[in-house]
Amino acid sequence: MHTSLMDLRFAFRTLGRNPAFTAAVVVTLALGIGVNTAIFSAVNGMILRPLPYADAGRLLFLSEDSADRPGMSISPPDLKDWQEQNHVFSNLAGYRSLRCSVTGRGPAQFVRGAEVNANLFGTLGVQPIMGRTIRPEEDRAGGARAAVIGENLWRQMFGGTPDIVSQGIVLDGEEFTVVGVMPATFHFPAPDSELWVPLEPDLDFTARGNHPGVSAVARLKPGVELAQARVEMSGIARKLEQQYPNSNSGTGALVKPLAERIVGESLRRSLWLLWGAVGFVLLIVCVNVANLLLARSGEREREFATRRSLGATRIRVVQQLLAESVLLSFLGGGLGILLAYWGLDALKAMIPAGTPRLAEIQIDPVVLLFTAGVCLLTGVAVGVAPALHMAKPDLADAMRQSGRSSTGNPRNRRARSLLVLADIALSLMLLIGAGLLLRSFENVRRASPGLDPSNVMTLQITLSGGKYNSQAAYQNFLGALLERVRAMPGVESAAAISPLPVSGENQFTSITIEGHAPLPPGQYLHADFAIPSVDYFQTMRIPLLRGRLFEPRDLLNSPPVVLIDDLLAREYFPGEDPIGKRISYGAVFAEDRARTIVGVVQHVKTYGVDAESSPVIFDLTSELPFAAVTLLVRSQGNPAPLVQAVRKAVTALDPGMPVFNVRPMSQVISGLAAPRRLSSTLLTIFAALALLVAVVGIYGVTSHTVARRTQEIGIRMALGAQPGGMAGMIVGEGLRVAAAGVLAGWAGAKVLEQLITSQLFEVSATDPLTFLGTAALLVGITGLACYLPARRAAGVDPMVALRHE
Repeated sequence: MHTSLMDLRFAFRTLGRNPAFTAAVVVTLALGIGVNTAIFSAVNGMILRPLPYADAGRLLFLSEDSADRPGMSISPPDLKDWQEQNHVFSNLAGYRSLRCSVTGRGPAQFVRGAEVNANLFGTLGVQPIMGRTIRPEEDRAGGARAAVIGENLWRQMFGGTPDIVSQGIVLDGEEFTVVGVMPATFHFPAPDSELWVPLEPDLDFTARGNHPGVSAVARLKPGVELAQARVEMSGIARKLEQQYPNSNSGTGALVKPLAERIVGESLRRSLWLLWGAVGFVLLIVCVNVANLLLARSGEREREFATRRSLGATRIRVVQQLLAESVLLSFLGGGLGILLAYWGLDALKAMIPAGTPRLAEIQIDPVVLLFTAGVCLLTGVAVGVAPALHMAKPDLADAMRQSGRSSTGNPRNRRARSLLVLADIALSLMLLIGAGLLLRSFENVRRASPGLDPSNVMTLQITLSGGKYNSQAAYQNFLGALLERVRAMPGVESAAAISPLPVSGENQFTSITIEGHAPLPPGQYLHADFAIPSVDYFQTMRIPLLRGRLFEPRDLLNSPPVVLIDDLLAREYFPGEDPIGKRISYGAVFAEDRARTIVGVVQHVKTYGVDAESSPVIFDLTSELPFAAVTLLVRSQGNPAPLVQAVRKAVTALDPGMPVFNVRPMSQVISGLAAPRRLSSTLLTIFAALALLVAVVGIYGVTSHTVARRTQEIGIRMALGAQPGGMAGMIVGEGLRVAAAGVLAGWAGAKVLEQLITSQLFEVSATDPLTFLGTAALLVGITGLACYLPARRAAGVDPMVALRHE
């Protein structure tokens, strides 16, 4: 311990005698450690930290699964069978997302929440701060209409009144009784969930094979592991396949940790990719700092040779130099933490609002411990090369070197060249990754979703509950609202649809085609399903490819008609004209659910322009309108000024109906690309930072090397070498190292291409334009970094250089 303190005191004195060098190294290390701290805080908060539930590691997410519909919702009868037949869960609770208007106190509010089984709160291990949760008898058909609200909703809408329990609340026009208040920290299943009501009264347990958006969360029994749960649930699914082949053939059970469900796979991949990228930045920083320390070690050869001759062992020399490098690293780490604090706000601003666990991104003790470990490893990593060099046994040679005029130990120069090569290779790999992601994001930005989003504003309303549970009431309200909106000055057209396309929302159905051979049990024709208003396609400028569009008479005439998109036409009517053909919802063709196809429109991407889509059916007269309906208002210019007028039109027709999710259509489309935008933007920033650090390092090492070769340069010029030739020699040496680094970087990029392939869109992981462009950029900048010191060397007076000692 005493020796270590002595080493640290000596390191402080040594670094204090070289403030410019010390500052340069500390700032360089701070950049690398700071970005690692910031990104790790995001990874830790959103992925690694346990969910805020009791023993959260034992909570699982469950859904049904099939080859053509992976991760689909659970059929209510299957949910009952899962709850009754499993032996691996202490609790298994179903839930379904809920969006509704809340009235009863003040203006109507839009609230997100969930319909849940009564045992959901016990499954998660959460307790209310007031009252109670839903009882089993309330979670049954005909049960009392109970509601549990969140603390935020309680304070905002009810003023935090202590007698809230047992008061009435109106949800979509239906009366509920508040039975409890959950703490402000509880939000399930969405980050802004504030309301929970019983699930089972709204489910149909007679329609096995119907998948009405229900998922489940379960808690493993003590001693049971995830693998056992997956085996048991697969066995139950197989048993149900045998019992109900018409509805359950090919349907399995998906079981995964709840944490993986809450933070989606796309965002998880982006965060892991970014953490890997900042790891590359830190490696580049380490290479540069190691090179600077190795270059500086040449100036201290006499110092350590003297210490060795006075009896210092190689171990003591290595220990002293590692103490200096670790001290530099912790100084850089301290500054890096300050940079991370500053950078976290910017990082959070780049992640879309409403992203799960966004509020949990913070610099906490776990992050600080991680940063301390990074500082220690970095200090050792950057100090190993100079420490081993200074511990060399050739004392006589070191004592003879003058320190200023020496051309340097050849082994030292080779090591510095290898470090520069590694610097260039790592920088190139990061630049290639950033270039590929940037090209992918640009392809996504330019890709057409199949409609025209320009000058279109989207506004959502809820049309569900007692007022609008009939087709007539639904259509009457919507028709009156659209008529008012179309009459507003500046409105070019207006329409409505549910669910909104290119938003990630969808509702799917199975269909059968009249006259087509029936499929084997368990195989279905699937399609996404949307309810538009009559003039939706004209408003969104979706081209009609065949047949006709909807007309007002289609709302009244029977039999009902539908439009399909060209993707459905190609997949389910190959070589046929679908116009006039009839389809039916469900696995068996039924006259009462039959629809006649009257037109084919261009396909619109449902899940984003960079995601695979499903075929779509458009039906004007569905008997099951969705809770959330999106108004689409196309204006002659900027549609934002029309929002307030549309709100007033909605309130005039129904004072209890809130308007929410007001966004331009272009923003809706770009929202699905948010993880891709986050990856490409941050990776580009990190690549630029890595390039800057690498160029500064190459410049510093080249300048130091040229200064050490002053006498050699003077001798060459005295013997007739021309200034241009000397500059060319130095630049040529740098470019040879750069070329080798480019080759190594290309090889490394080829090895890592599988990690980035899933993030790319319409660009190959081996895209030659990206590879050649980044290589040319890096070689050019490296050449410039070498040219500036080379030009100074070429201007040296030979006589001055010969006297340089």
